[in-house]
Amino acid sequence: MAAEGLVTRKGQRGYWAAPVSVDEFVDVARLREMLEVDAFRQSIQHGDLDWEANIAGARHRELAVRKQAEGHYSEYAGELIRENRRFHMALISGCPSIWQLRFISTLYDQSERFRRLSLISLADTRPASGDEHGAIMEAAFRRDEKEACALLKTHIEHSNQRVIDTLFPQQR
Repeated sequence: MAAEGLVTRKGQRGYWAAPVSVDEFVDVARLREMLEVDAFRQSIQHGDLDWEANIAGARHRELAVRKQAEGHYSEYAGELIRENRRFHMALISGCPSIWQLRFISTLYDQSERFRRLSLISLADTRPASGDEHGAIMEAAFRRDEKEACALLKTHIEHSNQRVIDTLFPQQR
């Protein structure tokens, strides 16, 4: 965990969660968006019926957990984050580049450090943000590469902005 920057070591005193900063989040988010959208484009080009089924299954799980979490978002933060990750990883699972998928996974882990803090900080009456995942999935299933990638890029940007607004309101 220390090698991945998730914790810091302090002499002979132990380990602590790594500090968070808006600059670090923006850098991680920029790289993740760039690599993830490109991997999604490749997945649309190479994906097959199993790829589509993987996405549909991840989407179904996400919707089920989201329904359970209504009004109790902070209690379900871990489950919501897990299912969101499952959906995003399903979208890019058709990408043939193992290295690109590894880098995205690492960047996703880093960004989730911030997202988890943000989700826990939100009020349990969080407004719905629409059905961005549903629109992304439908465009991917139509193999509309341009629309699907634009939707994913916008979705990631919106999500990142919510994190910044929640965790770093003075940076607005």
